[in-house]
Amino acid sequence: MSDDYERPFIEDGSQFGISQATFAEMESAEQRELMIQWFFQNFEDPANETPWDGETKEYMYIWGGPYSASDQIWEKFGDFVPESLIAAVVDEIQSDGTYDWAPRSNSPFYDDGRDEEDEEPPDPPSLEIYLDEPSDRYGSPEEREARAEALEAIEKLQRTLQTRRPIGIGHNQPPDDTQQPEEISELPQALQELSAELQKPNPEITLVKRWATPLRNAVIASATWTLKKLDGALTAVFNVSAVGGAGWLYNHPEYLQMAYDAVIKWLDLAAKSLF
Repeated sequence: MSDDYERPFIEDGSQFGISQATFAEMESAEQRELMIQWFFQNFEDPANETPWDGETKEYMYIWGGPYSASDQIWEKFGDFVPESLIAAVVDEIQSDGTYDWAPRSNSPFYDDGRDEEDEEPPDPPSLEIYLDEPSDRYGSPEEREARAEALEAIEKLQRTLQTRRPIGIGHNQPPDDTQQPEEISELPQALQELSAELQKPNPEITLVKRWATPLRNAVIASATWTLKKLDGALTAVFNVSAVGGAGWLYNHPEYLQMAYDAVIKWLDLAAKSLF
């Protein structure tokens, strides 16, 4: 028997640590329970965390997936249990009608797009390089198109803040509203002001820069949170049952980044710059 056969193959550092040999010798009822526990330790209903695209009416599996319960159970346990047990476990996992699964953020199946060697991400582009004077391209078709794209990205972020369902105990989430830093709490008003300005026939560059500043600060704050979470510096599990979308954005800086990038794209066209 090889050494690999004796080593733990079901483990998360706490409740699991079972070798292939031990698992193969278990009663089927014990195997069944362990298989189900393993699955839900690594996968979850996409409604919990996965972004929803309101236009396509589909989940966006940006961290991996969708995963099939059948495929994952077969791959992990197919060499050790009969087909009938695999089928029974999959049926139980899918009993609530969920057939596509997302990876949990603390599972090895979760792809955050970050290499282990990644350092703290650089700050987003500065707003200080843009002058308050319109460029020669202000009012051009390209500028108006970029303005429409920025407005769309901001409004999408606003919808996320307004409609994101809070998640309670059991998820590694950010603190509640009383603990949120100023960078996050200022965001809703900033987005409202940005949206209103960009809808004007001739947006004022000064005001766009003014209200894009809280958005930039929120990008930095959210990215810092995510980095600390990935590095294990933040280990508490917060109850965010009273938190709206702003708190949820701690874990999803890409939503903030997309909106900020769209504003920067507009400024590149609309404003004179120092460079």
